[in-house]
Amino acid sequence: LALNIYHEGRGEPELGKKIIAQTTINRARDNNSNVCAEVMRPSQFSWTKHLVVGRTLRPAGKPQEQDTWEECQMIARKALGGSLDVPTKYRNVSNFHTPSTRPKWRHDFTSLGRVGGHVYYKPKNYPE
Repeated sequence: LALNIYHEGRGEPELGKKIIAQTTINRARDNNSNVCAEVMRPSQFSWTKHLVVGRTLRPAGKPQEQDTWEECQMIARKALGGSLDVPTKYRNVSNFHTPSTRPKWRHDFTSLGRVGGHVYYKPKNYPE
């Protein structure tokens, strides 16, 4: 989870990192999976395509920004421990993308808005 937060959101504000953590946990839950399996599931998170071979992190995937890495680990610990403080609006978040992309799937979801460099979504059938 910490690696996913780092690679998807190291340039994001703290709230963006937290929402990435929540997204990952929600996807694992919704797919009856665990966080590691969800992160490594093909085509789920862009960084794994280039930085992971099988289930092995390439050397280039090792976090280089120590302060950011520590922040991502702290957020991951809180998220996995059930104490992540994400605003109610983002509790059911399931997807995100950068504003420069326009994935087709976005029409099947409810936009929650933009935080930092990502636009976040929840399934249409989930309440606020």
